[in-house]
Amino acid sequence: MTAFTLPAFVLVLAYGICSAALSCYQCEGSESDCPANLNDAAVADFKLIECHGLLASICTKVSIQLANGNNYTSRNCGPANIQTNSSETFCEFIKSIYSPLISESILDEFSCAACTESKCNV
Repeated sequence: MTAFTLPAFVLVLAYGICSAALSCYQCEGSESDCPANLNDAAVADFKLIECHGLLASICTKVSIQLANGNNYTSRNCGPANIQTNSSETFCEFIKSIYSPLISESILDEFSCAACTESKCNV
């Protein structure tokens, strides 16, 4: 009977992990495809995805404004922990990538948001 207890426990544990998956909005593109600021009506138009993977996940929203005034936004799942530095957050890591582009006036603005609740990356 012990042989059946461990596999049953693993299945229950796997189901519990899967059923607690984080759901995030997903879109990517210019202002017409993925607006930086959403209202309640626009949220309904976006795809909702479940985050999967071995690493802990977060919902993310990264917006950049190019020097020509065009906006680009990405909403998706992201890793909760960046392996470059144990204390570095997702947004700190992304900021380190975009900061040189802001310094060189290629980008005007950059914003990043990360959250751990379902449907929070509006």
